[in-house]
Parts: sequence; C-alpha cells; structure tokens
Amino acid sequence: SVIYCYIGICEFYLKNFGLAEITFKKSLSIEPDNYEARHYLAINYLSKGEYESAIRAFDFLIKMEPEKYGCKSIENLE
Repeated sequence: SVIYCYIGICEFYLKNFGLAEITFKKSLSIEPDNYEARHYLAINYLSKGEYESAIRAFDFLIKMEPEKYGCKSIENLE
C-alpha cells in the first residue's frame, strides 16, 4: 500500500494526474485507512478540476481525523 501511495505522489508531482489517481486508489484498496493516500487523492481531484470529488474526499479526511483540521469532535463539523 505504501509503495502505491509513493508512486502516486511521484505521478502527481509529474502532473500525471490520471496515473496518480489510479495508484492512490490501488493503495486505498489495500489499506483503506491510509491517510496520506486519501489526502493526495483529494488534492489530485482538485488538480484535475474534479471539485465535487475533492470535496467528498476532504470531507472524508476531516471525519477520519478531525483533530488535524482543528476539530475536537465530529459534532463540531455539523
């Protein structure tokens, strides 16, 4: 999973957004709780102009680890 995530990050920085998305999703199919892969997938969606997908991905990240976004609990998000 980590290998796919790092390959995805490389593809992302090479602006190969389609390949990056595929590898981030492969990483997540192996390890669904991989925060870094989800984070980069969300940013990758932004780079592709897929804003609704990006919003859903970031929403999932916030619910996954609210403290990283300054939220003390899920209740603060509503």
